[in-house]
Amino acid sequence: MNNKPPKLAEKILSQAALYRDRNFLLADMEEIYYSILEEKGKKQADLWYRQQTLKSLPHLLFNLIYWSISMFRNYIIIALRNIRRKAGYSFINIAGLALSLACSLLIFFHIDHELSYENIYPDADTIYRIQIDTKFGDTWRNWATGPFPAGPMLKENYPEITEYARISNRVREQILSTTDSSGVKREFSETGGLYADPSFPGMFDLRFIRGNREKALKNVNSMVITEKMAAKYFGEENPTGKNIIDINSGRVYNITGVVANPPSNTHIQFDFLISLETFTSQLTGNWEGATESRTWKAVFTYIKLKDKESLAGMRAKMPRFVKSFHEEDPNRVEIFNLQPIKDIHLHSKVDGELSANSDITYIYIFGATAIFLILIASFNFVNISLALSLKRFLEVGMRKVTGAQGVHIKLQFFIETFLLTLISAFLSILLLYLFLPTFNELSGNNFTSGIIFENKPLLIIGALVVAITLLAGFYPAAYISKINPAEVLSNIKTPTSSVAIIRKGLVILQFVISVFMIFGTITIYNQLIFFRESDMGFNKEKLIAVDLFLSRVENRGEKLETIKQTLLSHNRITSVTRSSNLPGDRFSIEHMVPEGMDREKLPTVKVFRVDEDYLKTMGIKLAEGRDFRKSDSDISQLILNEAARSALGLQSVENIKCRTYFNEAEIVGMVNDFHFESLHNNIEPMFIECKPGWCSLMFIKYEGEHEDELLSFIDDSFKSVIPGHHFSYTFIDDYLNQHYSDEENAVDIFQAFALLSIFVSCLGLLGLAYYSVENRRREVGIRKTLGASTGELNILLSTEFIKWILIAIIIALPAAYFFMSGWLDTFPNKITIGIDIFILSTAIVLITGILTVSIQTIRGALTNPVDVLKHE
Repeated sequence: MNNKPPKLAEKILSQAALYRDRNFLLADMEEIYYSILEEKGKKQADLWYRQQTLKSLPHLLFNLIYWSISMFRNYIIIALRNIRRKAGYSFINIAGLALSLACSLLIFFHIDHELSYENIYPDADTIYRIQIDTKFGDTWRNWATGPFPAGPMLKENYPEITEYARISNRVREQILSTTDSSGVKREFSETGGLYADPSFPGMFDLRFIRGNREKALKNVNSMVITEKMAAKYFGEENPTGKNIIDINSGRVYNITGVVANPPSNTHIQFDFLISLETFTSQLTGNWEGATESRTWKAVFTYIKLKDKESLAGMRAKMPRFVKSFHEEDPNRVEIFNLQPIKDIHLHSKVDGELSANSDITYIYIFGATAIFLILIASFNFVNISLALSLKRFLEVGMRKVTGAQGVHIKLQFFIETFLLTLISAFLSILLLYLFLPTFNELSGNNFTSGIIFENKPLLIIGALVVAITLLAGFYPAAYISKINPAEVLSNIKTPTSSVAIIRKGLVILQFVISVFMIFGTITIYNQLIFFRESDMGFNKEKLIAVDLFLSRVENRGEKLETIKQTLLSHNRITSVTRSSNLPGDRFSIEHMVPEGMDREKLPTVKVFRVDEDYLKTMGIKLAEGRDFRKSDSDISQLILNEAARSALGLQSVENIKCRTYFNEAEIVGMVNDFHFESLHNNIEPMFIECKPGWCSLMFIKYEGEHEDELLSFIDDSFKSVIPGHHFSYTFIDDYLNQHYSDEENAVDIFQAFALLSIFVSCLGLLGLAYYSVENRRREVGIRKTLGASTGELNILLSTEFIKWILIAIIIALPAAYFFMSGWLDTFPNKITIGIDIFILSTAIVLITGILTVSIQTIRGALTNPVDVLKHE
């Protein structure tokens, strides 16, 4: 028979009673219980026990809550007292953690923005871009654009596709003009236009402020403008129904709607939309009927599926569709890919992208950087807490003797950690507010201060506070709570070898991260310098490109010649030429078929048009044949590069008849390969065609400085021949450097955070060095008394820390080399990681570490031994 008190009631009493009263209370209750058991039996004894438990419970719970609050308040007071007493260490922890939190959150803002591309569209998960891979001979070309008929035919043949929309960015820079109701004329140069199908606004859920979304782009010369553009041209007036004139072409656009400005996190950026029918109406002459072509890559085609489950089936059907699409050209090899629009910004690198994309690699790099910064700050906290815990043995021993349990000791340390982390979190918000403008400048973002107080950042800050408290507080709390009070109070030294190992390991890890980031920063910086300073094969310096805007000008050729001669009369202008493209611009991709060769077996080549002075002005070297000459013949002159000669298998390059898309031509020479695109690309086969009438840009080569005076002269030269000419110009070297904005942003951000990581690491090293010197004050005093010099003592005290840094360098350099080599392999034109990067990374970390440690060790070595030994 079970004669013990009811288990549940006994357990409730045990949990509700304070620790110091628990044994007495349970013992008294048990004594009375057994007395009743003998007199009245088991049932009455159990009933009494349960009644007493219920009666006692409110009072016990009140005591438990009251004393728990009192104890917690006591923990807070002690924690604040310890933080104040160890102000130097507290500053190191708070400053390092606040800086790391602030910078990590800035990185989070950037990553979150990059990963949010296209999320603004409600149906983004079911919208795909038709991306086409085409095989020419033995080479493949990857296109972001496709032919006009692809979208309508896909929609017609497959019920899984609910909608399609096509857009084109073939809207060149335009001079748009309008006159408001008060007679004020407004005229601006615009480059942000797109042609779009009528279905585009609905498919992408554009928010119309004015106008009808379904009808806005149905008619020729219909135009939809953004809020920003509406304010610029019409102020507060309603622009719908009003006209905007393209000064260059004379075309009159009718405003049919106003939409909200596109957010920054979409690859489809525009200031205005023109109906796609307007574009097709302009295709005359050689271009007539081009919209029926199955090969001309002219538009970006987007389709919307019924649901995500339809994707696998559609992808399986695409080869059959491609076969029917090219039934009149069965030898054509193409692959139609369904590319999720959410993948475009970070995962797409194909010809003719609508806008400059980023790369998922940078997201990984920045994400790792944020994690590293948090880890470094946490390591600092653990290291300093472990060091300080060795000085709190007596305090902890006294607490245990007076009844404190291990859980109470742990709680004390966790509260101290939490308070430091919480203070750091509040300080990090202030730093975020201060750093945000600088970060926007470095990263190219446009974040406002309001982003700091959105739900997601605040949740992240809260989660980091909890995570860092657990991460940084666990080991010191667990270690100190296990000490034996008898050994402490008997002055028996507690073994600390495991603590020393942990401390050394964390310092090494901190500097491994710092070395890695400095190595990465130097590598990215060197690659950026390589991009900017490499020999492109032509002279990009002191070269200005001026937009001509002359499509409606009569006697265009004569007037351009007059302008050219006027410009050449200036003593600083050495040469003038014309071209259809800027270096690094998007080039036409065409077939150039030498006489006697099969077009289907030849690769496509990139083509641009120039006048006869192009090679001289650009400083491009002729390798074989002759330069362009003035000619009235209908047969075009062509010059190819070495890559084209190799791709076409030509033995000679002189006087070879050739067929282009539009006319007969003759190859007259070959130039050495030069980088007509950015260094992100390999040099491809390329033809230069002498067709001055097709050129929309004038290139002006000059000498000397003071560009403002020269630009004024160029502007006056144009206006003297063509009154009212809109002067728009580009410096070629600046334009090319824009292609490396991703690398420039990466090096700026990486550089800032690499410096921060070494700074935070050194803060922790400074704290540990201070602790080490304090612990060895007696030893230093004795050594100085025996004749040791300050230099010798500095070396003695610094040796251990330097050893840790050297171990970190040995670990970090191979890992950094492996990672950065992989990053460089993504570029066809790249630097080689040389010994200089290893030496510079090592020197920066080693010198910084030695200087940091020396601040404390020299201070300790200069201590007067009398001041130390008199207290012993």
